[in-house]
Amino acid sequence: MALAVTAFVAAAACGSDSDGVNADITVTFDGEQCEIEGPAELDPGQHTFLFIDEADRSAEMWVRQLVDDVTYDEHIEYLEEQGGPGVFVTKPEWVATVPQYAPEQQLADGQHLYSHDLPADGLFSYTIGAEDVAGTTDEAIWFCGPLRT
Repeated sequence: MALAVTAFVAAAACGSDSDGVNADITVTFDGEQCEIEGPAELDPGQHTFLFIDEADRSAEMWVRQLVDDVTYDEHIEYLEEQGGPGVFVTKPEWVATVPQYAPEQQLADGQHLYSHDLPADGLFSYTIGAEDVAGTTDEAIWFCGPLRT
């Protein structure tokens, strides 16, 4: 059974604006799924991402690049095979870290601003890590996206 973890909402070309914060894309996580506000494709280069954590537990977001010709559907299938959204999964070798070009900024409570330099011809996933409700030290993981350059 596939679980939906993605929703896109059209946004203006200049970026989204939540509480006066200008970002290229806003990702809101409610503890179960993500809502992505902004384009599904960006030009390569530096971009800002606003992450709004509305979950009952603390969550973080990372932008990850899918490499080795792995599709977004295969990425989601991997999560499903590991137990589905909300379980801990080890980062597979075909997922690469996308460097931040500026430190993460904590804005209002539950809001984080991330800045990343996206390479050309990339396929990306927003990876959400949250405190595991089972109380283990591992994080529960959700994948949201995709994003292309």
